[in-house]
Parts: sequence; structure tokens; C-alpha cells
Amino acid sequence: MSTLIYTVPVLFIRDKTFFSRAIRLATLGKWHHCAILDVHSDTFIEARPFKGVVGTPLDERMADLRAKGSQFEIVEFPSIVPAQMVCAAARRELGKSYDWQGLIGRRRPDYWYCSELIAHALDMLPHIDTVPIISPQELYVLGKRLEQAFSMPKLTVRA
Repeated sequence: MSTLIYTVPVLFIRDKTFFSRAIRLATLGKWHHCAILDVHSDTFIEARPFKGVVGTPLDERMADLRAKGSQFEIVEFPSIVPAQMVCAAARRELGKSYDWQGLIGRRRPDYWYCSELIAHALDMLPHIDTVPIISPQELYVLGKRLEQAFSMPKLTVRA
């Protein structure tokens, strides 16, 4: 019996802003932010500082990334549930506050930072609870490993 594997596109971002550099320095990573792409509504669902969990239209977010000169990559996370269900889990968190304390390892219910929200939506948090913080870089590395293990094709988005 084989299991059907779905894919969930997750956007990873870096730019030259102070905030981006600070996060990348603190996490020793290439990426400072991540967001789920809901391909059914052409919306990125993400936890953003000072805004909390928001849905940003694809065109608007891509224009913002281009304006900042951001670099980005989309990783296709394998999932045993359809992407719509993963995105629905993220959408249920819309309007929740940004998790500033989570950035130092003090997770709070109903508060999210970007990679914590993605891990929650992908139902990964029960499996990584021993890690107090999941950074965008750690999520990226995990996604790339899973993408390779399941031989996922690369999704290309033009800026």
C-alpha cells in the first residue's frame, strides 16, 4: 500500500535590511523569514513582526520582495495531507499576534513567529518540541532534505 504525498510550497526570504541581517546572524542562517504559499487563493500566509499572522496576496508580496531586492527560494515540503489542509491550519491563526518571546525559546499558545507558524501548519511541532526555537534556516534545511528524499520537483516563481 502506497501513501499519496502532497506538496506544500514554503517561501524562504532574505534581504539586506537590519532585521534580516540580525536574524541571519543570530541563527547562523541564510534565511530570515518564511511563509506558506496558498496556491488556491494566491496568498502567502505568514507571521510578520508588528503585524502578527497575516495573509498577503501573492502579487503584493512579490512586488514588496522585488522593491527590497530580496532573494528568495520556494521549497516544496512533502505532506501526507493536501496543501489545502495545511494552509487551512495556517489560516486559522490569522489575526494572532507575533511571538516575540518565542524567538528566545519561550513558546506561547496563540502567538507565532514565521517558522514556528509553518512548523505548526505542517504539523511538525509535536515532533520538534525538544527544540526550543525553529529558525527559518532549520526549517529550510529540513525542507530541502525532505524535498530530496521524496524527489520533489522544484517550483519556480518569477519575481
